[in-house]
Amino acid sequence: MSQSLTILQPITPHRFAGAEKQVALFADAVIKRGHRTIITGPSRVPLFETFLEKRNVPFEPLNIGGKLNLLAQGRIENLARSAGADIIQTHLSSASKWGLKAAKRLGIPSIGHVHGMNSARWYLDADIILAGTQGIADYLIADGAPESKIRIIYYAIDREEFTVLRPVEEIRAELGLAPGQPTIGMAASLIDRKGHRHLLDAIALLKPRLPDLVALIVGQGPLLETLQAQAEQLGIADNVRFLGWVPSALDVMQAMDLLILPSTHIEGFGVCLVEAAYLGKPGVASDLPGITEAVVDGETGLTAPVGDAPALAEAIGALLTDRNLYDTYARQGKARTERLFTVERMAEELEQLYLEMLGR
Repeated sequence: MSQSLTILQPITPHRFAGAEKQVALFADAVIKRGHRTIITGPSRVPLFETFLEKRNVPFEPLNIGGKLNLLAQGRIENLARSAGADIIQTHLSSASKWGLKAAKRLGIPSIGHVHGMNSARWYLDADIILAGTQGIADYLIADGAPESKIRIIYYAIDREEFTVLRPVEEIRAELGLAPGQPTIGMAASLIDRKGHRHLLDAIALLKPRLPDLVALIVGQGPLLETLQAQAEQLGIADNVRFLGWVPSALDVMQAMDLLILPSTHIEGFGVCLVEAAYLGKPGVASDLPGITEAVVDGETGLTAPVGDAPALAEAIGALLTDRNLYDTYARQGKARTERLFTVERMAEELEQLYLEMLGR
């Protein structure tokens, strides 16, 4: 580090989800590298603010939410001036609409950080458009973002969370899983685009080969009753356990042999697949942009065409019945995660980007 910087990070969250967690993680890591980071946005997501507070990341409540909030730009400008911001780095569409205009008016370098398949229009005022994956970058370019502005810095997992996990034997015992019983699972909201129905179809196809197979479904959502009915109709109700919300999805993921993500729509990434890889669990997922950066087919897991339950079943079956293949993918997946998806790596690349922008 050659100089200490002040980074103002406007964000307009509606819930505490992947983008908010990533912002908190890298803000904490950038602060630990000697810089000053201030997160600002509407005070409406208590879980997000609690997460920031635990990591001693400053949060400045500011009413900047909404695409029609004509006072938002001025509020960001005032805060940037008073904080002495060197760079404004925005997150989510409303914060980016106003924050990037504020940066341009103040003559401050700006980064529009895109965390999902969002419209490029909200980020065009940025000096740099930062994507969390190549899949997001490709989506933005196709939507009109100048390729010359695009940079990619991969998301990260919080390895500290893995140091406080409960013993896997304890988790499996609570879930009534027998030693060696093949166990797969998902950790995703129960909504259509996550593809739970295709997993259920795959389990039905696998049941003759693996009659004691268990699928642990972590998450809540509007499709619960529909999916429960599907499991009954397929004759696999005893093989599927809908766990709903759990205090720690990572605890439950420990009990799985494989993590499945059969999404039907492009995902920004698939952090759960990377978390599973860090636990030594290969992934089986749809071959969609974003997801294929979280699980590499033939290296850290297997992918299947979208909506193809037979192919999904074949991939799951292959990994559950070939121990050598399983162990190889598990080892390679953890090594890849430690190489590409650490908070320290993400913070270092962000710092390099900040210094490069200020040196222009």
